[in-house]
Amino acid sequence: MGEARFSDPVALLKNLEAERGSVVIPVLSSLDMNTLEIVLAKIRTAPVGKRIDVILHSEGGNALAGQQIARALKAHEGTTTVFVPYFALESATFIALAADEIAMGPNAALTPIDPVVSISLPLIFVATNPKLPPSLVTEHWLYPASSILKGIRDKPASLVEDRTYIAADMARKLTSEARRVVCELTHDGRNHGESCIESYPYSRTTRRTPSSWTPMART
Repeated sequence: MGEARFSDPVALLKNLEAERGSVVIPVLSSLDMNTLEIVLAKIRTAPVGKRIDVILHSEGGNALAGQQIARALKAHEGTTTVFVPYFALESATFIALAADEIAMGPNAALTPIDPVVSISLPLIFVATNPKLPPSLVTEHWLYPASSILKGIRDKPASLVEDRTYIAADMARKLTSEARRVVCELTHDGRNHGESCIESYPYSRTTRRTPSSWTPMART
């Protein structure tokens, strides 16, 4: 490919569609509800039997967005391929798992799906520190669900704040949902227990696991 073909992203996508006879859908940003609507519309309007190629380069984001895009991709009646040139992190990994084929660049990576929980400052801390900047009062920090659950596991109940218990309950629900969706995408919805979410990137023995894992050619 010449340099001219890479200078125009739109032309590059059209060339790829022509070469592969596919509908090419780029997902090149964090996943949010706006991205969800755009990608779903493209998947739904792809003709039945038409190949879909997804160019996936995302740090993840909204878990629901990743799950819904993945389910739509899996439901498409036609071969689906997800190209991961560099990385598909967190909830973006859902999308990769939904494809029939995954093509990954040299040193490209998928990551474990560890949902995050949003936690703000304790109200009592805010009330006793009136000089806190307003931006800090309204700030929310994102913590991995697995870290929250591990943090309270061996701590006496008397030392755990109510808000932390609430966060832990949210973490359990989000983790359970992530595990269920991973099993749905890779095992046709069959429940394979606690090990499913831990082994999903490497299992190649089940029918719904992507049929091929192909290194992308160096250019």
